[in-house]
Amino acid sequence: MRHSPLVFAALFLAAGCSGAQLKEQQTLIDSLQKQIQEQAGQSKFHSSRILALESEKRDLEAQLNASQDRIGSLEKSNKDLSKSLESNKGQLMTKVRELISEKDSIARKLSEQVKEKLGLKAVLRNRVGQANELAAELNAQLEAMKAEKDKADREASRRLEKAKADGMSLADAVRAEGLGNQVSLVRSGEVFKLTVPDSQLFKPHDAKLTEAGAEELDKLGRSMSAVFPGRALRVEGHHDDTPVKGLFGFGGVSTPWDISTARAAAVARQLTEKGGLDARRVYASGFGEFRPVGPNDTEAGRAANRRIVLVLEPQPELPAPAAPKPEEPPSPALPD
Repeated sequence: MRHSPLVFAALFLAAGCSGAQLKEQQTLIDSLQKQIQEQAGQSKFHSSRILALESEKRDLEAQLNASQDRIGSLEKSNKDLSKSLESNKGQLMTKVRELISEKDSIARKLSEQVKEKLGLKAVLRNRVGQANELAAELNAQLEAMKAEKDKADREASRRLEKAKADGMSLADAVRAEGLGNQVSLVRSGEVFKLTVPDSQLFKPHDAKLTEAGAEELDKLGRSMSAVFPGRALRVEGHHDDTPVKGLFGFGGVSTPWDISTARAAAVARQLTEKGGLDARRVYASGFGEFRPVGPNDTEAGRAANRRIVLVLEPQPELPAPAAPKPEEPPSPALPD
């Protein structure tokens, strides 16, 4: 039977030592046993650690094997990729050259667009300058037109005031001739209308002036010449819708248009030949029954429609008379 060293030590100490020494030896033995227990615990810990390290070693070896397999796969993939890159290198270079060419083309187009933009900016500046000049010119013209309009408005106002004063003068002249009750005077702007009933100038159904009518027209001519020496005079003949029999001493039936025109011409002739008006400024027209002022279904309306209207209008300066043409020399005689 085998005994541990501690047993032999204990027997030896028990045999050869005294009681005091035995006690010391026992204390030493207890200390040694305690150390042995601690070493046994450490040994157990180290054994457990060794087992853990061996398990970790196996895991690391498995990871290493997997890594080696992965490295092999990557090396194969790298080789395949290198082969693919090598095979596609030509295509890639061609694509790169195409991209470089496209980039250069885009750069050239961009440069051309920049130049065009600069040119357009210059044109725009030029157009803006021209527009500003045109605007200044138009503003100047507008100011001139405004000034001209103001001048025209002042002139129109002045002429209107003068027309009012002239109208009063004409009314005074007509009244001075004793015609205030026989003639009606109406002003519209610068236009004056003197209306004379036909009964004061003509016999019924006749276009020849009566003596009283001729005298009345002479007075009206003097009044108009005194106030409006440079005006145009339009003599208007108007009638009702009744046909006229035996006009001018002839048989048959004449229309209202015929008698209105004939009467207007007779009045115009009297005013220019006896009334002192310039024949170049006088003209006559007949309107028949087409401009009535009253209904033609009553005697009062028909009487109002049978009238002579003297219209005084502003007259521009008359053109100078044309110079007579020189006489042409006789053509030479042709030889026989």
